[in-house]
Amino acid sequence: MRAQGAPFVVDTDDYVDRYIAIEGMWEGDQLERLAVLATERPIDLFVDAGANTGFYSVMFATRNLAQRIIAFEPDPGNYARLMANLRANDLTSRIETVSVALGDQSSAVTLYEGAPWSRGESTIAA
Repeated sequence: MRAQGAPFVVDTDDYVDRYIAIEGMWEGDQLERLAVLATERPIDLFVDAGANTGFYSVMFATRNLAQRIIAFEPDPGNYARLMANLRANDLTSRIETVSVALGDQSSAVTLYEGAPWSRGESTIAA
C-alpha cells in the first residue's frame, strides 16, 4: 500500500500499520510541523529513535528533509519491517539503520516486545 506517495509493507493486525493503511499517514500533524521546520532550517542529521517500521525515516528521506538519517530500532520484528519499508522505497543506502536501543549509558538491557496488535509498545528495562 502507499502512504504519502511512498510504498509501505504493512501488517493490518498492528495498530500503527492499520492506521497507515487506512489513513495513508501516521501522526500527520506532527510530521507536517517537522517538515515545515526542516524547510525553514536545513537539517544535517535526523535521528529516528525507536524507528518502529520507519515511517518518519521514509518520509524524511522521500521529502529530502535531512541530509543524513539514522534509524534506531532494537525490536527484531520492528527492525525487519523497517528494513522491508526501506527496501520497498529503495532507501537502504540512504538511511542508516542500527538495531540497538538508545540510552544515556552503554549497558545490557532487556527488551519486552509489544503484542502483535501493538508492536510500537515494545519497551526496554535495565
